[in-house]
Amino acid sequence: MKQDQAAPLPALVPMKRDSLGCNLRKLICDQSLDSQYVRFYHKVSTSIRLGQIETPPADRGYLIGASMTSGHERKIFQKGQSNLHHFNKDAIYIRDFEDCYKADITGDFDFVLMELPSAAFQQLRADFDLKTTGRLNDVQASSDPVIGNLLRAMLPMFERPAEYSPLVLDQLCLTIAAHLFQRYTLEPQSSGVRASFLSKRQESLAKEMLRNNLNGNLSVAEIAKACGVSAGHFNRSFRASTGHSPYQWLTWRRLEKARALLHETALSLAEISVDCGFTDQSHFTRVFSRAFGMPPGRWRRDA
Repeated sequence: MKQDQAAPLPALVPMKRDSLGCNLRKLICDQSLDSQYVRFYHKVSTSIRLGQIETPPADRGYLIGASMTSGHERKIFQKGQSNLHHFNKDAIYIRDFEDCYKADITGDFDFVLMELPSAAFQQLRADFDLKTTGRLNDVQASSDPVIGNLLRAMLPMFERPAEYSPLVLDQLCLTIAAHLFQRYTLEPQSSGVRASFLSKRQESLAKEMLRNNLNGNLSVAEIAKACGVSAGHFNRSFRASTGHSPYQWLTWRRLEKARALLHETALSLAEISVDCGFTDQSHFTRVFSRAFGMPPGRWRRDA
């Protein structure tokens, strides 16, 4: 008598992981943005247990992450030991991709992260005139509201990336890098960074380049190269010379032109938005209202 054969077991579906080792099926938000130097991520999971994150050693530089909320825990396995870390709001971690990383994640997970490649790390050190080849400390669940708030500023950029020019990402990256080098470098050195000013020629050239690119499609590195200085030096010196970051200065030039067009022409708000380098009328209205306390249509009527 022929016996019935047992039905074959279904094949196991391999777990799909992202480039940071997270289980993609448990992420409800997985966004990324690239700047000249780094890649930013926003990753969210409401799963009670996200599972294990694991990345093999690689020459990828550093990963800096900040928790946007409290209630996150991770047990990290290193060198035959495990340590449990509790992450509150604005708790950060820094890890070197050269190290094998394995961690069990529990609790709500809402992180903004910055992947800093090795080449970008060295370039930023050069921009800040740091002479040694220092490394960043390994940090776990350390409270750092500065990094937390800077990375939190990325959240609207993930939702509306077209509204933000490369200048914004460059500025944010340089500000974060300055804080990292000051607080988390293993070999702290006097950088010799001093407040300095652009020459009249450099300042004039930088402003001309910004005025000619009101859409913001210009990076700090491009302006710095034209001025013959590093991006870090240019960023510091432009602020010292004008009192504003390059992006802030550009935004005010956009608004100045917009007010002139509102007052002197019959152009529609949509036409003015495009002419002044804003993504659309909605973007224009938000920026104008924040600056002047009223929407552009009302400002035009009251002018």
